[in-house]
Amino acid sequence: MIRSPLRVRPACGPAPRAVRLVPVAVALLAACSGSVLTSKFPRLGAPTLAPTDPAQVEVLRRHPVRPYVRLGKIRATPRGGASAQQVETALRQAAASMGADALVFERDGEGDAGPFVEYRAIAYRAP
Repeated sequence: MIRSPLRVRPACGPAPRAVRLVPVAVALLAACSGSVLTSKFPRLGAPTLAPTDPAQVEVLRRHPVRPYVRLGKIRATPRGGASAQQVETALRQAAASMGADALVFERDGEGDAGPFVEYRAIAYRAP
């Protein structure tokens, strides 16, 4: 029997340790970044409007003086340490999908799914 002086390594051997840890690091970063669960509660009889631009949706602490139509409520529940910016972005996106021009703060509290904040979605009407 002749032995070859060359050692052949299999092409599909175990991955280096750094490569094996990449999926774990990605999962940890995703968990740390947080997420926001939004729920929409359309108002009965509210008009069905075309979506608006989320960047243009105003976030207000009190009802505006100008005339508006109530479209419904949106509840945001932050998860995993979501930032205030993430909550606001999620609220704007949900409101824009309803055709809203603005969000008006309603209340915040603690529910079965954790802390939440609730806003009313409104659309401005011509005077």
